Amino acid sequence: MRAGRCGSLRWATAAICVAAAAGLCGQAGVNSAEYQPGTPSTYLFDTGAASPVALSGRILDAKANWTLVPEDNLGHRFQGDAVLLNDRLTVVLRRQGPGAEVYSQTATGPAARAVLIPLPAAGSKITGLASVRTVENNLGAVTLAATFTTAGGPHSSVKLRLTTGRSMVEVRPGEAADRLAVWDRPRWVVVPSFFGNDMVFGPETFECLRHGLPAENFFLNLLGDGDGVVMCVWKSSRRWADVLLFEKDGRRALGGCEIECASDEPIWVAFMDGPGIWHQQAIWLSAHEKGPVIPPWLRPFEANWRVDLLGRDGRAESFGLETQLRADDPAVRQIRSQAEAMASSGVAPSVLTYPIDRTKATPLTASCPTDVLRDTLGVGPCQYILQTEGLASETNPTPAKVMDWIEKQFEKGKEQEAADQIRDLLGQMTEHVGRARKKIERYGQFGHEIGLLCAAEGEGQPAPENADSLSRTASVLAAHKDAASAGTEQSAAELGQEIIALMGKENALAECRELGARVREIGAAQDRALSDCRMAVRWLRQQARRRAAADTGQARLAREVLARAERMLRNE
Repeated sequence: MRAGRCGSLRWATAAICVAAAAGLCGQAGVNSAEYQPGTPSTYLFDTGAASPVALSGRILDAKANWTLVPEDNLGHRFQGDAVLLNDRLTVVLRRQGPGAEVYSQTATGPAARAVLIPLPAAGSKITGLASVRTVENNLGAVTLAATFTTAGGPHSSVKLRLTTGRSMVEVRPGEAADRLAVWDRPRWVVVPSFFGNDMVFGPETFECLRHGLPAENFFLNLLGDGDGVVMCVWKSSRRWADVLLFEKDGRRALGGCEIECASDEPIWVAFMDGPGIWHQQAIWLSAHEKGPVIPPWLRPFEANWRVDLLGRDGRAESFGLETQLRADDPAVRQIRSQAEAMASSGVAPSVLTYPIDRTKATPLTASCPTDVLRDTLGVGPCQYILQTEGLASETNPTPAKVMDWIEKQFEKGKEQEAADQIRDLLGQMTEHVGRARKKIERYGQFGHEIGLLCAAEGEGQPAPENADSLSRTASVLAAHKDAASAGTEQSAAELGQEIIALMGKENALAECRELGARVREIGAAQDRALSDCRMAVRWLRQQARRRAAADTGQARLAREVLARAERMLRNE
């Protein structure tokens, strides 16, 4: 009798433990050792039943009657919908879904962010999920291969990969996937420039429901009321990216973007979340201030925050939130001039603010666009612009990089020991400045050539439709003539000689830093010039692409402009 009662007690205790484990996992039918919510590990689930509608946050949290697919099990046959997740993202592949539905884990639970849709070349709509196959399944990464049915067209396939602790989905297009649509209903689409002026697009910017973006490798979609940012990144600069709009009740809104695909070439879709991750506010002008006054607001975390003064045609005037703007800075005059012009026309000037890069004080849990750029393309902003402009080398002797190293030698009192290396680096830096100057000159020449081409084409005819775009491009290119002047290279060389003369002198560090600041100013001016010029040509390319596809009298001119812009951007 005692033994029986003891056995019953053991059975009851085991039952309580199993029930508790099931409760911890939302009745998923797994124990806490297999699935640990809130940890950065990746997991794969089968919901058990196909849902005809998108899953709610409550259902995603509960996971009622879901089955955890065991680690390394690649042969599981899904009875319901497939769900892959980590502590930051949840990706749902529903049998009746339009694509991969992505949710971000927020403080209030899962929030729907985007639908990733692999579209076929024929333009057919996705009608459902034909099959899903597990390619990889472990705590470090989960990869699913999905094939979608289309209306009257070929099946479209894609691989989706989620890794431990990252707010990013890697998408690898497969058979018949010509374009990846990222449908996330953004409020704004931003093409960052990092060193120059961004381009920022809203629904009022475009004349048609589809328009090309001047993006070579990435863009940002700003979501909601400031609580989400989606960043799309791809490798090849020859892939087109378009923004899509839709109309409802007589009003236009941004629906999302499409990126041209190449088979098995990755496209990364990263999600940055949190209240205030981006912010829009009105600004005001004061006769006593150097630039527009940005009212204070509570930033969610420390970072390098980017400020974009919004323009009517997508061109923004960009600067850092903490930048100390000098009254004699041409950028300040331009910013104030544009804000005043908008105010005089009855449009309240406003700015967008978002975190472009981290500082030493940025929390490890926060993510910025430069983090995504490094994680995907493996480069930071400086290296990126060097590569796109064909200026990259083994050492990349930019003014900032060279002066950082030289100043460290002066700080340690080892500048004389490193004298030969300092002379060599300063010489390489001067040559780099010369190469950058020639590239900026080439942009100016390009603008002049395009202007002549359009003038010749337009003789005896109405002004070309893209005349304004061309004139704006020419003005952008001409605005940086100082960075392209021969004196820039000479100034860099002279400053280098002054730095060499300081070696061995007492208390030379302060003077070295002063000279270094002037050297860095040369590099910063060239970086801004290159960024602005390249953005202008990219935007011109998109304008020409759209008009080349239209059956108008400007199509031949547009095709020629498009071809020349392509060659310019490829550094030919």
